[in-house]
Amino acid sequence: MSDTVHDETDPVVEVLMEGRLRRQRIAMLAAMVGSALAITATVLFLAPASTTTEVVTASGTRVVTSAHEGAGLGWMAIVVGIAIAGAFVTFARAIRRRMPSPSALGTIADLSTIGRFAEALWHEDRYVQTEAEEALIGMLPRLKAGDAGLLNDRQKACLHRALKRPRRRREADLAVAIMRALTEIADARALPHISRLAEEPARGMHQETVRTCAVEVLPLLQQKVEAARLAQTLVRPAAAPDASGTLLRPAEAGPSGPVEQLVRPASPPQG
Repeated sequence: MSDTVHDETDPVVEVLMEGRLRRQRIAMLAAMVGSALAITATVLFLAPASTTTEVVTASGTRVVTSAHEGAGLGWMAIVVGIAIAGAFVTFARAIRRRMPSPSALGTIADLSTIGRFAEALWHEDRYVQTEAEEALIGMLPRLKAGDAGLLNDRQKACLHRALKRPRRRREADLAVAIMRALTEIADARALPHISRLAEEPARGMHQETVRTCAVEVLPLLQQKVEAARLAQTLVRPAAAPDASGTLLRPAEAGPSGPVEQLVRPASPPQG
């Protein structure tokens, strides 16, 4: 996900970037400590130990011999050093990837920012993309039918583009969360994307999870979209009849004849 470049002044992006810098510092510190411990262990194990032996011969001569031990521990020291360094590197990477950011969690709690996280899925920074994925996995299930206004057309399109065949568990979890959320808000434009995932053959556990979810939500989304269409048709105002011919119709012509007949007085009553 790296087709769109976002402004670095976006508050959501700033939160995610701050979290990245903090995690990088912690990871670097952990790696440095691990390396120092590995070097110390190697030096201690490789340091030769001197053993002095004093022997008294039959003639009374004292012979002092010195031997150095520890060369045989060299390989063990190397293995131990590598193991320690590897453990700390693994620990550092786990911190960098999984440690929650307090500021990010505070933003995630507000559903009004969900559209910005949808846009961050396509940020140029891979770390921002990853954090946006994890945030949306937690935020999307909270969407209700009345929350459709929290996502504009562009942000919905960002979610549509994320509906793809997953290669990792996080991608599968995100796709499932997106499909269920778009079904909840009855997003008609999501139909072709969900239909494609329902028809594609699954290869592997993660793809099977996504396909199963698509098969499950597709008929429900179709029903909601159709119900919304019918409701919109029923509330549409009926067209007013064209009364122009009636309003402007000319009056019919009156009786014709001599003027004196038309205005003659009525005959007086006969007594």
